Amino acid sequence: MTAPEGAAAAALADVCLRLERRREFRDEPVLLDAAAQCSEPLRVAVVGDVSTGKSTLVNALLTAKVARTRRAEETAQVTWYRRPDAGERPDLGSGHRTVPLRGDFTALYTLVDTPGTNTASQWASSTAQLLAADSPTGGAATVLIYLTRDAIVWDHTRERIGRFLRLSGGRTSDKGNVVVVGTKGDAVRGASPEEVEAELAEGTGLPPERVVAVSQRLAESARCGLLTDRHLRTLRAIAADESFRALVSGGRGLAPMQALWEGGGRDPADLKELNDVLGPLNWVGATLPELVESSPTVVELATGLDRLSRVPQLEAVLADIRKDADLFTTRTVVRRLERFAAHCGLERAATVRRELAELRERPEFRWLDRRAAALVLEGTAMSYVPRPEREAAAKLLRGEIAATKRMRRFWQDVAQRPGRASKLRRVAEAVVEAAL
Repeated sequence: MTAPEGAAAAALADVCLRLERRREFRDEPVLLDAAAQCSEPLRVAVVGDVSTGKSTLVNALLTAKVARTRRAEETAQVTWYRRPDAGERPDLGSGHRTVPLRGDFTALYTLVDTPGTNTASQWASSTAQLLAADSPTGGAATVLIYLTRDAIVWDHTRERIGRFLRLSGGRTSDKGNVVVVGTKGDAVRGASPEEVEAELAEGTGLPPERVVAVSQRLAESARCGLLTDRHLRTLRAIAADESFRALVSGGRGLAPMQALWEGGGRDPADLKELNDVLGPLNWVGATLPELVESSPTVVELATGLDRLSRVPQLEAVLADIRKDADLFTTRTVVRRLERFAAHCGLERAATVRRELAELRERPEFRWLDRRAAALVLEGTAMSYVPRPEREAAAKLLRGEIAATKRMRRFWQDVAQRPGRASKLRRVAEAVVEAAL
């Protein structure tokens, strides 16, 4: 049993539109937006406190300086970056705006930039409503990128992640639809990206595969055409001087570097301009001599800085999530419709629930259960099963390989073992069913 990619989401979109055409649901914005969510590229929301670098990361991902960035809060509305041919976005209220943008990223994702969760502006409520079960926009995004700075995980961070997971159908497995991004870790003295990621994984309970530490300023400068020959010359001067290299590797910040720079009779504006564009150079550190040596032009410098920024690692995580876009989108939208039904009156609720019940019996929806089981196998919940067996079973559930008699016997034994949680037993039973 297999189904074309996106078949379940397409069927769910049809249900939403069919409901909306009924007189009692006419022009209902939740139904219109739920249909759009099923039809357009995977919706990814970037959420975090003020000054965690949300808009800078958005610019880096979109490879365009489209979002204003400053130390103070700049994002006043929930901003939807969508490909121009995605159609008109349903009206979600005054706290939302749409920016049509053509590019490699928007061909694959709809990116949602949000006001800071702790901002004093009136627009903070628009972000809160994206994570609120009683809001029409709750669950309007399918994937959450949650930004936290300085490798610190606050209680409200865990609370918001948990809230989003509940909105989107619960934790499918370790490899879910939430990514925690440690930002400005390059400003934490002595902290390597790997150390930042380890702290964030421990603090959030997410697996290492869903945690990334980035320097979005490095990526923004590299991808948005902000680098100049002057920056390259300044980096070469720093790399050629052992004292400067020691300050960079030690994360000593701008002030001592500025004093040393000016003491050598150099133009102070050179160093300031470099810092304004790249920020702290801690993560460049020991690789700086190699970086400038392999960068005869600004183009090569941009390539090297982009690699050091680790934003490509974040993009790889998003690509991994996108493989299961049909599963994550349909689960999120179904939960949205269930919440909608709970607040729309008995008769209308019965209509919505009847449509969803019929939809769940369709082959493309039953196929999603196997995709969900494959995600569990790819996580850590069934680590008591040898890795080769889990990997083969996940491929079987995704329709990538054929079953063998040995595989069927092995998973029949796993399903019959006593003392296993019902969820894990159902995963084993799904493998057995797929192997028949």
